[in-house]
Amino acid sequence: MSEKLVISIGCALILLVFLITFFRWDNQNENEEPIISSEEEIYQYKKISFQEIQKKISPLVSENEKVLIIDIREKENYQTEHITGSKNVPLKNLSGAELNAENYNLIIIIGHGLEEENIETAKILEQKGISGATIFPGGFFAWKKNGGQTVSQGDPDSFTDQAKISSLSPENLKALLGENYDAYILDIRSQQSFSQGHIPRAVNIPLDNLESRRSEIPLTKEIVVYGSTNLQGFKAGVRLYDMNFFGAWVLDGGFVKWKEKGFEITQ
Repeated sequence: MSEKLVISIGCALILLVFLITFFRWDNQNENEEPIISSEEEIYQYKKISFQEIQKKISPLVSENEKVLIIDIREKENYQTEHITGSKNVPLKNLSGAELNAENYNLIIIIGHGLEEENIETAKILEQKGISGATIFPGGFFAWKKNGGQTVSQGDPDSFTDQAKISSLSPENLKALLGENYDAYILDIRSQQSFSQGHIPRAVNIPLDNLESRRSEIPLTKEIVVYGSTNLQGFKAGVRLYDMNFFGAWVLDGGFVKWKEKGFEITQ
């Protein structure tokens, strides 16, 4: 075999080894996961499912299970409709808000369901030293879509809300009270207004406290609710319905109408 042929074969073998090595290295890189720097890592936060929230807030849960649901949507959205018993702390106010986390076994955050919002919320909670909070990723929209209970403020132009209300005239209430009508008379005006005069046997729970004090309202009695005006009573009636108090009557015309009629007022 000539020297020239030997050199040619040697060069060919070297080239072959190089090509095999190159393609093996390239193929290996294609199959490997790309290395992600710490800045690019997806931020992780604690999540909670719809079913888990339902279990946590169920009336059957032990009273020792203290759960706080924080709605971080804007105040206007919250007032229109929100989860029963939730507290409104808009995201822009969350950093400076006093959440009293030590008083609760679990804090659940619900917003619009936007991932950027969820991440920002989780980071704020970390900065506040609250490590046990969880976030419902789907937000309020997903809560409603799953059939979660909500409370609305009561829109008199809404046919849905109108269907939740039954009215009772002042004359009929007066007659029923004269017959020792065994109903729960609920005055949702301010404590100051209530102390200045109210319908006999009425109990005062201001409208803004209706959700937090709902356990004081009996489920086994009919309820007659009134405010200063018909609109206030309407809003209270809708909230009671949304909280499963289906036997509520709204006093037509409210306390103003009762007073105009010259019916009995007590202090």
